[in-house]
Formats: sequence, C-alpha cells, structure tokens
Amino acid sequence: MSAQQPVLELDRLREQLQGLGLLHAAEALDEEIAEAVRKERPGHERVQRLVETETRQRDERRVRTGLRLSNLPGGMTMGNFDFGFQPGIDRSQGRDPRHLRFRARAHQPSPAGATRSGQNPPRRCPRGQGH
Repeated sequence: MSAQQPVLELDRLREQLQGLGLLHAAEALDEEIAEAVRKERPGHERVQRLVETETRQRDERRVRTGLRLSNLPGGMTMGNFDFGFQPGIDRSQGRDPRHLRFRARAHQPSPAGATRSGQNPPRRCPRGQGH
C-alpha cells in the first residue's frame, strides 16, 4: 500500500494546484518530480521550478493575449517596413540603434506642461491677475 500512497498524494497535489488555478504547474508536476528524483533536488527547489513554470506560461499567455487584442498586424519588422509609404522616415535612422533615442528617454520625466492625455495643460493666470 505504500507504493500506492505517493501516487495518491501526487494526484491530490495536482488537484490542489488545479483548484488554485495553477494549471501549468499541475501539468508539469510529473515531469518536475521525476527530474527532482533523478537529480536529487531538495523540496524547495521543486516548488520553485513549478512556480517558475507557471509564471513563465502566464507571462507568455499575457503577451499573446495582449498582441491579439491590440489588433496589430503580425510579423511586422524593420526588414519588411514600407519606407515608400512613409517618405519622411530615413531608412538609415530606422536601422541604426544610435538613432533610437526613445529608449534613452524612456525613464526621463515628461517635459513641463505635457500631459498624458494629450490635452493642453490648464491655463494659469499671472500673479495678481487671478480670478
């Protein structure tokens, strides 16, 4: 009966993972246990690998869903970009990483007066001429 008990415990653990919504971890459970036994991994490392599997799968799903919902055309790269349709864009700028200044500005604060919504900032009256 002891040989049957670990199988029942794995089934119960799999059901618990599924109940928590950790479907990818539940799916990877058998493979992770088998590898952990072969490589003599400690218990915390097994759990960590299951959580990493779940996190990676959820991130991949989040990106796929975001791309699908964005309605962006798939497979667009700089190599197949239609520069003829956008004559104001210089080909060399698009291919030279030094010209990709938006990356350097990514963590800088926005200039004074700019708003996130694209609307003009509220007008301010000079001192002494207030309402």
